[in-house]
Amino acid sequence: MEASDLTRPKPLLLLVYLAVEGPQHRRHLSELFWPGAAAPLASLRTALAQLKRGAPGAVEVRGGRLAAAVPSDVRAVLDVGPAAAVAWSAYRLPGAAPPTPETLERAFRLLVAGGGDHAATLRRDAAEYGLELRSAPSGAADRTDRPAPPTNLRPRATSFVGRDLELVEVARLLADPETRLVTLTGPGGVGKSSLAWAAARQELRTGTYPGGVFLASLESAPDGAVASTLAAAMGLNGVETVDELAAAIGAGRTLLVLDGCERLVGALGAVSELLAACEGLKVLATSRERLGLPGEQLFPVDGLPLPAEGEDPMRTRYLDSVRLFEQRAKRVDLGFTLDAGSLPHVAAVCRTVAGSPLGIELAAALVRLLPPAELAAELARDLDLLASADAALPDRHRSLRAAFDHSWGLLGPRERAALGALATFAGGFTREAAARVAGASLPVLAALVDKSLVSVMPGGRYETHPLVRQYAREELAKDPERDALVRRRLVTYLREVADEARAAGARRAGAGTASTPSTRTSAAPWRRRSGRATWPRP
Repeated sequence: MEASDLTRPKPLLLLVYLAVEGPQHRRHLSELFWPGAAAPLASLRTALAQLKRGAPGAVEVRGGRLAAAVPSDVRAVLDVGPAAAVAWSAYRLPGAAPPTPETLERAFRLLVAGGGDHAATLRRDAAEYGLELRSAPSGAADRTDRPAPPTNLRPRATSFVGRDLELVEVARLLADPETRLVTLTGPGGVGKSSLAWAAARQELRTGTYPGGVFLASLESAPDGAVASTLAAAMGLNGVETVDELAAAIGAGRTLLVLDGCERLVGALGAVSELLAACEGLKVLATSRERLGLPGEQLFPVDGLPLPAEGEDPMRTRYLDSVRLFEQRAKRVDLGFTLDAGSLPHVAAVCRTVAGSPLGIELAAALVRLLPPAELAAELARDLDLLASADAALPDRHRSLRAAFDHSWGLLGPRERAALGALATFAGGFTREAAARVAGASLPVLAALVDKSLVSVMPGGRYETHPLVRQYAREELAKDPERDALVRRRLVTYLREVADEARAAGARRAGAGTASTPSTRTSAAPWRRRSGRATWPRP
């Protein structure tokens, strides 16, 4: 693409954003790039038209989303080696303003991770600003002079796949001096624990936390024993109270990873007390709902990127979801290969489980019994096939159903009733629709959002994760009377929305020209395209 092909920056920025962030909804793009426009979707269409003329084929539609169809070296740039080189070049940029302490610290972390001698130089420069960079640089002499930070992190039995951008963003948040508590949130099986482990290992390698990097599972911790559970994870025998634990941690830079916090939401005051008492302490937590603690920074975790329907199979093989399936499949079948014959079926499996890493891993373990084509067909009929007898797995990770059973058990009666009813909306819903069909008040809807069971979409609409929706519909079906009542409410609501839209269309048509039967018909809120009716969305 020649520079002269495009005269405005917005189309190019749009293309770059799609190349970096992956496929995106049109509404999200329009509101992000044209937030103050009277018709943002129209502005998006104009930019796409300019791209089409200047760079034919650069943007395509994948699964209803817009995506860049041009090569991107984002992953290579995010690798710590090239990133370290970029950080050093940026730091030494002639004429640049003096860096802030935060910028110095971030550059130092990249240089430590990337190796070489520049980290030690940067540390000496930082001393001139009165900033002590206490992470051990990568030089051999410094590594021998400084002991490795203490840790209880154990190697994983399986490799960690993908999540490059998420790891970079988590590292950025942890490096922010104003951020003390980061909570990875998301539904069961989405990979929060794995991402937290990988982020912790990354911090351990850089030496950012001389006080240590520790992982504590709170899944089975007693309500009143948070402090003693954390102390045990840190190897502090005999420490029982928050004050004792705070004294042991001190002011040194320490990272605590708290896994599976959702069961103790409301009983985590000890965490806030520790953060207040230990100025060098940072906490990275995983939870199916926000913790509600002061200063909490939420980091939603979603499923892995998915192959689009009809996409060229050979272009999907490097997506994280497909790579994860391949690696896990090879653990049970060394002869497993991804090729033009198996890729479409592997892609279908990944879509069926909506990119859930847990679902992908459980499905991949079945290739020892079923070829990919049969596996995809069976899973389309019955997701309960996804189960494992591995005793090393936590109970909530032994099947997709167990993961959602765990989340369902954390809901109150009103939240369960609302979620079951909301599952009848296949394509998302508005707050009004949630209230009229599901009887979901704003507090109940907010609680479901906080518990990662409902997502807020651009434009103010809501949606449920496909696997959550399937589980909740099954729960609703267990009460036939309520199931029938919810469906009657849905039909009534859709009729009322259609009537209101029809009346509004007739008023608009009447304001411009005299109403005629043909005018009223054309103003109906639905129309046929290729024999298919399009109705207003609830």
